[in-house]
Amino acid sequence: MNTLGSLVLEFEQHFGDERSPDTLFSWANALISDDISRFPDDQVDALNHWGMAAYYVPAELGGKLSNFSELAMLIRLIARRDLTVAIGHGKTFLGAVSVWVGGDAAQRHLVAEDILSCDMVSLALTERLHGSDVSSTEVTAVKTPKGFRLNGEKYLINNATRGQALSVFARTDHQGQSRDFSLFLVRKKDHPPQSFSQVPKAVTHGIKGADISGIQFQNLEVNHDALIGKEGHGLDITLKGFQLSRTLCAALSCGAADTGLRLAVEFAQQRRSGNQALIDIANIRQVLATSATQMYIADIATQVISRAIQCFPQQMSLLSAVAKASVPVLCETMMESLSDVLGVRSYVQLGEQTDIFGKMLRDIRLISLFDGNTAVNLQAIALQLPTLARHREKSVNAISPQMLDALFCIDTELPTFDRDSLSLFTMRGDWLAAGLKRAESMTGECPVLTEKLVQIQARLTELDGLVQALPVELGHPSAQRFSLAKRYCNLQLAAMTLLTFLYNRNRLSRSFRSFSWVEECIDLLLGNQDALKDMHCLKLVRQQLDDNNLFSPLNLSIRGEVDAKLAQTREDSKATRAEKPTKEISYV
Repeated sequence: MNTLGSLVLEFEQHFGDERSPDTLFSWANALISDDISRFPDDQVDALNHWGMAAYYVPAELGGKLSNFSELAMLIRLIARRDLTVAIGHGKTFLGAVSVWVGGDAAQRHLVAEDILSCDMVSLALTERLHGSDVSSTEVTAVKTPKGFRLNGEKYLINNATRGQALSVFARTDHQGQSRDFSLFLVRKKDHPPQSFSQVPKAVTHGIKGADISGIQFQNLEVNHDALIGKEGHGLDITLKGFQLSRTLCAALSCGAADTGLRLAVEFAQQRRSGNQALIDIANIRQVLATSATQMYIADIATQVISRAIQCFPQQMSLLSAVAKASVPVLCETMMESLSDVLGVRSYVQLGEQTDIFGKMLRDIRLISLFDGNTAVNLQAIALQLPTLARHREKSVNAISPQMLDALFCIDTELPTFDRDSLSLFTMRGDWLAAGLKRAESMTGECPVLTEKLVQIQARLTELDGLVQALPVELGHPSAQRFSLAKRYCNLQLAAMTLLTFLYNRNRLSRSFRSFSWVEECIDLLLGNQDALKDMHCLKLVRQQLDDNNLFSPLNLSIRGEVDAKLAQTREDSKATRAEKPTKEISYV
């Protein structure tokens, strides 16, 4: 945790107060760029100068990516300032992840060099007529004596125009099966300009400055060494890459939600209605209490599942779907509720700090749509529930205490990420039953936590019974299976909250060492009545707001004295940007 805390403070000290209009990476500048749909070049350059691109590159390839929870935290810190920047800059990881997961050594080193040189990499997956239905992909890659010839259009691609390289998903066969598709690494500088053309940027409701554009391939020739992995394995590699990127999407949502909750609580504390503050009005207080609880649930889920990438890669087909189906929806729902607290300030700009809320609200709605929307991820969970139910008892013995220690104990060093352990299906059960069994010996003499543990176990047993009682289905899962998938997500999040507390009680911020906030989180997830009657989570949020901390059980300060070295680094960064010519990107 000390490493994570130091990383947060280093980042925040370097980029300064997001509330100050004199800070480059500020809310004010985010709004200026958004108002004119301008790409945030200056902020992207500042992130590159700080070294953010290195966190997209595995350490063994010369980067700084050795801990996915650190990458998730950095993405959250960027997102709490401006989701356009976080999504625009972070897209490079999504563009490269197929190479990290399925590429050979030469491809991995080539892409690493590009990213460390601050080149953008994009994933060219979706098409105008088919959206997320990649099985209908029309872009073709036809074999030639030297390699493949690409033709067709990819559209609504983040950084399709600005990206210097792309991982392109293309059809290499027409057999009507999953092996019809392959992935190719296309570096624009390696091809004549007449072999591709850019499709103009789309007008978007959120992240208005982002480069959401397209690319057309016109007999673009690639050599055999451009093929990522084996021919026909494009879908497998893409889905495995999504297991990492979907998890990081949760960090995007947490960043925006942190800002939204921060602004709403501040406003409710300062604004008065008659002779009382808004926060003392019952219905406003209830909204804020619910949002505070949701914030801590989302934070814990994001941290745990980002650690699971290295601890349980074989379960990431399931856990990444839990992250993507749960956290963005949780945070989006939270932001919608908070807009009622801010009232008109969630829709108009009045020259106040709350002006950024409207942008965050528009932007956050996009996160649940990309890298597989909520329905896609719930389906992925629903399809695995029967296998999980059958293997529930066996999974208790399959997961060792040491594996759970690595997942939940925040001071435990994570194992090295093993890409070969990623799987399209969680075959031998999940960590859940083993984690709950482990919790039995950790609740001690706390009857409240023991009660919550028993409730989670009972709900899990009930869920498994309902799953096994359903008739076998062909094709898409029924509405009932989708409902059970949602319940499973809530049980996962409840268990993560409980285990995070039990493993780290003495490592958490002092105010979080009481179990009351854990009880509220679990009760909210299980739908228990009077879940928030004491509003402990709201009290903690108000305290963390005063202490300038991220909303998290961990002690993560976002303020501190800027030391001389960091101050000089920031000045050097400003000087570099001043010397750099303004970028002009044509979208037509």
